[in-house]
Amino acid sequence: MENELRKSLVAEPFTKVGGYPRFGIMGDGAPLCHKCAEDHSLEIDGCDEPNHEWFLQAVEINWESELQCSNCGDEIQSAYEPVEADA
Repeated sequence: MENELRKSLVAEPFTKVGGYPRFGIMGDGAPLCHKCAEDHSLEIDGCDEPNHEWFLQAVEINWESELQCSNCGDEIQSAYEPVEADA
């Protein structure tokens, strides 16, 4: 059975309004880019264990974080420049 969150992320890697970048959050809390969500559709679609590394639990917008895909290591684009912590 196809995972609806995965299908949504692959079909729309950016939001319709505003064009904000989206990414997946896996069962172990790791970020996943839309390319890897497409490349690993069999693993994601076949996983129904919430704490498993291939369980796609949410799709979110990367507003300001410096994120890397946990699978391929590519940077996940952010909507805005990351906020620098005050020294």
